[in-house]
Amino acid sequence: MALELAIISVVAGAVLGLRYNALVLVPAVMFAMLFALIVGIARAEGFSSVALLMLLLTVAVQLGYLAGIAIYAALESVRAALGRGRNHELRAFPESAWRAPSWRLNPSPIPRLHQPQPPQV
Repeated sequence: MALELAIISVVAGAVLGLRYNALVLVPAVMFAMLFALIVGIARAEGFSSVALLMLLLTVAVQLGYLAGIAIYAALESVRAALGRGRNHELRAFPESAWRAPSWRLNPSPIPRLHQPQPPQV
């Protein structure tokens, strides 16, 4: 049972790593620990077994997040190589498949406002 939960946690962490920044790890780890606690209580396991499962899921989410970041970096490097025209074999893929999402292009959470023009006298 622990192996299945660990695999699911790694996949969930990888998905989070592809889409979000590191602050998403705090609620994800808390959710994984709560989930491990609920599963341990439901299966009437001992304290040490539940604590070990909580630790296992915490590490699995974080390793999955690191794997997601690595996958994103690899995709970005391929997209950059396609943009510079170095890799002609990969030109068969449409550019939209490698384009970064709009939220990655503008990391600032504050929208840019236009400055008002001074009054003309």
